[in-house]
Formats: sequence, C-alpha cells, structure tokens
Amino acid sequence: MLAPWQKTGIVLILALGCTVVKAQDNPCLQRTVLVSAMEDSGKQLSGVNSDVFDARIGRQKIRITSVSPAPVDRRAVLLLDVSGSMRGDRSHGKWPTAVTIAKQVLSSAPPSLSLSMIAFSDNFSEKVDFGPSARSEIADRLQRYAAMSPLGRTPLLDTIDQATGVFAPPRIADAIYLISDAGDNYSKNTVGRVRKRLLASGVRLHLIYIRENGMTSFEDKPDTFSTLALESGGWVIDVPASLEQESGRLRQTIATAINAMLSDPLVQVHATLPHEVSKWQYWNLRVLDEHGRKSAKLMLLYPHLLAPKACVSSTGP
Repeated sequence: MLAPWQKTGIVLILALGCTVVKAQDNPCLQRTVLVSAMEDSGKQLSGVNSDVFDARIGRQKIRITSVSPAPVDRRAVLLLDVSGSMRGDRSHGKWPTAVTIAKQVLSSAPPSLSLSMIAFSDNFSEKVDFGPSARSEIADRLQRYAAMSPLGRTPLLDTIDQATGVFAPPRIADAIYLISDAGDNYSKNTVGRVRKRLLASGVRLHLIYIRENGMTSFEDKPDTFSTLALESGGWVIDVPASLEQESGRLRQTIATAINAMLSDPLVQVHATLPHEVSKWQYWNLRVLDEHGRKSAKLMLLYPHLLAPKACVSSTGP
C-alpha cells in the first residue's frame, strides 16, 4: 500500500507527463526554422546538434528538440534591379558590377538549386521561370543586359512581394537573391505588408548591395532592405560599384561570400515554444560554448520573428 506522499508524487509525475505530451502534440507550439551557422573565419558548419543551442522568447526558454540537415534541392529567384539608379557615376558605374555579380551567382549556383529570374524597373520587367532551360535563358538575358542602360524608377518592395508569390506553395529553404542599390521610389506596397508576407512564407531574402564609391559600408548603415534580409534569416553582402578596380583580395573575398551564400548547408532547428504565440514576436537563438556562455566564435543567421499560427489570431509583425 502506498503512503500518501507516494500517491501525491505519482499524481504529480502523471500530471507533468500529460503536460509534456500536450505540448508535443500542440501544433501551435512546434516550430522549425532554418539556421545558417558559421565560424568567425567564415567556415560554415553543418554538423551542429541541439545541445549547443540556447533559445529564448523573452525570458522564457524554448526547448530545442532536434536539429536536422536542410533539403539539398532548393529554389531561388534572382532579382536584378535595372532601374536608372543602377547606372551610378561615370567613372564607376554600378551596372557593370551588378551584371558581373548576377553572372557569378548563375555560375556558382550548385546544380541542386533551381533558379528563376526577374529583371525589373517601373517600365521594364522580364521573367525567366523555373525549368530545365532556365539557366541558359538567364545567361542569354544577362549577356544582353550587359549592353543596355538601366532606366526608370524602382518598385523594389513590389518586386520582392512578387518574387515571394512565385513560391506557391513555399517550400523549406526557398530564397530570393536581390542585386540592387536598395532604393525604392515607385512601389505601391508598404514595408509592413511586404515584410509580413515574406516572413510568414519562410522565404529568405538575401541582399547583394551594390553601393556607390565613397559611401560607408552598408553594414555600418542599416536600412529597410538590409533589416528585412536579416530578419528573414538572409545574408547581406556589400559590393562596391568599383569592383573591377578593387584589389584581387577584395574581389576574391566577395566571390567567396557569394559562393558560401549559394551553397550554405543550412540546418533545420526543431523547437517547442513555452506558450502559444498570439502575435508576431522576436526571439533569440544563440550557440553556447563549453562554459555555457554565448560563443564568440560562431555567428548565426536565422529568422528573427516567430509568426502566430492559424490556431491563434494573427496581427502584423
């Protein structure tokens, strides 16, 4: 016969067990996010496990249940800004650099990456759809674009929104590669609407920023589109318009960064939230060192906002 305290213990154990099972079964608490992990040297990591992660929403701990490799077969839309601002100054035009970078993205993309392309301004729009001939079509277009002069205004938000809609329905590891000077003077969409749709889709926005010579580094001057890229878990790569006149070391650094972005191994982090999320909410993910402190040797790129699921009411991020 069990003593009263033993019965109480059994009841508590059963209650806690039911709570764990309930949390595991509640789809509103289950999240999977894509994470890019790299050392400070730039080396990318693919073999990380759940033990090294610490995740929080506010002060509450998020339980990391498992980590798995992301799918190798992926899709991406290349967005090429052909608006008038991409001409740049006379001595160091942005346009030749933008076309060079677009060609590098095409040539460096792994065979497992399915590509499409949208070239855009307010009075110019050409699209290459996904398919077996897409790469050769993109190469032909880029060859033709190299001889053209950029013209028109920039519907950047509208085009990001259009590219997000290309992935219907979205799949894990879908991405947008945007080559632009990150200015918008023509979009009808608002930042809030485009941001919500992009983040809700899980599509990562990567920004390859073509900047004027003499400007500060884009990383030192965050703006709408770099913030949007980072919030989605994407890369931001700063490329000077005078790329061809820069040192071989800088050109190689940029080429290496673009190649790493395209071939990122990525991991899927599977997590259980401590409570349902009724509105868009920031969370924090970090890697801990052997002393339980945030690792100074590893950098993570991941979506910074958790979206409410269909089982709870949704408001904009």
